[in-house]
Order: sequence, then C-alpha cells, then structure tokens
Amino acid sequence: MNNLKDMTSKIEEVLAHVLNVQEKMMVLSKESIFTIIKYLDQQDEVLQNDVSSAIQHQDILSQQFSATNELLSSLSDTLNNYNENIKESNENTLINLKDSVDQALIKAKDKQKSFSGKLEYVVEEIEFF
Repeated sequence: MNNLKDMTSKIEEVLAHVLNVQEKMMVLSKESIFTIIKYLDQQDEVLQNDVSSAIQHQDILSQQFSATNELLSSLSDTLNNYNENIKESNENTLINLKDSVDQALIKAKDKQKSFSGKLEYVVEEIEFF
C-alpha cells in the first residue's frame, strides 16, 4: 500500500508542477495577445486574414491551457482524495480511482473538441494534451 501511495503522491507533485508552469504560460500568453491587440488598434488598419487567424489561434491556445489546467487540477484532487482516504489497498479503491480519472479525461476531451475553434487546419497544427 505504501508503494502505491508514494507513487500517487509523486504523480500529484508532477501534476502540481505542470499546472504551475501552465498557469505561468497562460499569463504570458494573455499579456502578449493584449499587447499585440493594443498595437494593432493603434495602427488603425484593417487586419489581414493571417493576423486575424493568429489572434484566433492565440484564443484557442488560451482555452486549451485553461481546459488542461482544469484536468490537471481534477486529477490532483482525485489523487489527493485517494491518498487521504485509503486505509488499505483493495480492488474497489483502485476501480474508483480509475473511474474518476476516466471521467476527468472524457471531460477534457470534450472541452478540447469544443475549444478547437472554427478553423479546420488549427486542429491539425496544434497538438492537444
């Protein structure tokens, strides 16, 4: 049981690290897009299609970061709950853990589809979590 608990605790640490990095990336992404939009507003020109597409891509990236962070938080909470409530390792406990992870993954995949935007080629160019 201790080996399993140690492993799930280590996975929680990895998830927390990735979540922290992604949150910082979201802030940088948001700041950069606002800077670009502010600059474009000051230029008082009509946006070219490629620039408009790039801004849409940035929005899709932000939405994907958000959805991925939600998945990571959900997994971390699931593992934390598992570690706090496990008294002994048994098959039902592991099945419940697997079911929770499966549900979080289904939700994340649904959000990936809904946040993919309307540009068909974006899905081919962007690798999702």
